[in-house]
Amino acid sequence: MRVKIDSVVVRRMRVVVGMMLLLLGSVAGLSACSMMSGETNAEQQNDVQFVSKDTPERRSAIEAAEARAKQFVACLVESGIEADVAEDNDTYVVSGQQYKPKTLVIVRMLDAAGNPAYAGEASGLYPDLHYTHIGDGGDAWIYFKDSTHMMGTPYAGRQAAYQACERKNPEFEQADLDAMGVIEYPEEAWQASLEYARDCRAKGFSWVKDPVRGNGDKPGEGPGVFIPNGISDEEFLRWLEECPVDGLPHLSATMIYSSRGNNYDEILRQYELEHQE
Repeated sequence: MRVKIDSVVVRRMRVVVGMMLLLLGSVAGLSACSMMSGETNAEQQNDVQFVSKDTPERRSAIEAAEARAKQFVACLVESGIEADVAEDNDTYVVSGQQYKPKTLVIVRMLDAAGNPAYAGEASGLYPDLHYTHIGDGGDAWIYFKDSTHMMGTPYAGRQAAYQACERKNPEFEQADLDAMGVIEYPEEAWQASLEYARDCRAKGFSWVKDPVRGNGDKPGEGPGVFIPNGISDEEFLRWLEECPVDGLPHLSATMIYSSRGNNYDEILRQYELEHQE
């Protein structure tokens, strides 16, 4: 589940060859785009985070699901529907690394005349549009949960062909982008965050807590560093200098904090500038 803390900021900072890189990413279901959009807590409660179960059975299940998606795409293409696979909204740990299964079947967006559309050209023709993928050339792709959602769109005339592929591939299950997404983190990230927190506390930064494994519905759950309000500018800068995140896995180097009531953003920007080559 997503939890908003005022205007939450998520930063991933890594020092590589003396250069501070500032990355915006997602952790515990928070993303840079959703954080800045002014969504309410209720609107953001879409994701749930689980402790990873990286097993051969899990990997086999993902591979089988991806194979079914590809087979469904092949049927659509054979029927004259331009289709492809894309990443689902779930993130699993596979062979020690985060992986988003390619089980989402997408089709090329069409305009009113039935021609392939590009970004910004025909979105208004799809009243229930939940997902748009833009290719490198600006080509637009969309997602249908099933054939019934094609009614009232430029795909209405191709609904029968889509339904035929659904009947031919009964084991295929389209990814549900409306469902709660799974976010898993590799064990390496948990352990690195734990060791980092202990090292920081040994240096006097008692507010750096151990990573919390949970359902992702509370601030501070997940690998990374949760920075509470109330840290003085001097102590915050001293923490940056004495507890660098260089060498940590990028998930463990994630910083989560509120942008209200503190100068963390300004201090981080200045620190980054001073540590650039």
